[in-house]
Amino acid sequence: MKRICGLVRVVAIAAAVVGASSVLASVVLAQAFEREHGFVERLYVLDGGLGHAGNKSSWTNMMDPDGTAVDISAPCFLIQHASGYMMWDTCPNDIIAEMPNGYGSNAAAIRWTKDQTLASQLRQIQVDPADVRYVGISHSHADHTGNVEMFPNSVVVIQRDEYEDAFAVMGAPTGPPLLDRPVFSRRHPVTLVDGDIDVFGDASVILGWVGGHTPGSQIALVRLRETGWVLLSGDAVHTQENWDNRWIPRIAREDIVNRLDVLAAYERIAALIDHYDAQLWIQHDVGQYNTLKKAPEFYQ
Repeated sequence: MKRICGLVRVVAIAAAVVGASSVLASVVLAQAFEREHGFVERLYVLDGGLGHAGNKSSWTNMMDPDGTAVDISAPCFLIQHASGYMMWDTCPNDIIAEMPNGYGSNAAAIRWTKDQTLASQLRQIQVDPADVRYVGISHSHADHTGNVEMFPNSVVVIQRDEYEDAFAVMGAPTGPPLLDRPVFSRRHPVTLVDGDIDVFGDASVILGWVGGHTPGSQIALVRLRETGWVLLSGDAVHTQENWDNRWIPRIAREDIVNRLDVLAAYERIAALIDHYDAQLWIQHDVGQYNTLKKAPEFYQ
């Protein structure tokens, strides 16, 4: 793996304040890769179930009436590269599929339900978790880290700030009460990133720090030969409506610095999309998710 740039945080925050997304594209991205990019072979969309939330306004900056319900998707992704497999996020924990009424609350929180497991979908495409070389984590919340320990020998690629924050605050990311262990153990092998990283060394998969939603939120840029560049949002963007209006969603730290971080994340994502002519795949947007091909189908 090749580390790219540890200065993206300073540039991103400055750009958000002055609205200069072109600064991001020219200073961060043009310097990062001047050579030809490689390609991944396949990108699989894996179903992670649905989240049923009783308060949509949490994501729309209070623009919807309090108590408006919303469903959100929670996919994860398998990237097939000539050098090995990589997971991007790992969906909510598979044990939820065994819970008839799901897990969580429909009111202030989110109730998660699953019709199929991540393990069964990997079997369907004949991929053994032991064959997965890397697990890229957008951030530490359990709907994204829910099955990290299904890949005990895979190296988790995560931002240093995210890793330190997650284990300092919570001890370890946890799943449903029926699960007798953390969904992401501190003993798990990790690569801690400060900024951006070229996962396979050919610029076909780039993980980039954006911050905002959490201190170390990151996105994934994936290049496919037929589909082109795809930007996988993590929770840096929650819904298409949220993105179109640049609404600041609910965040753990409700202060002006964190709100600026969210705006900085939007600016950097916009610059990445413009620079790479990338599609934005918003992981929690159920409407967009329903339009995507699901495994065992794949994108090339």
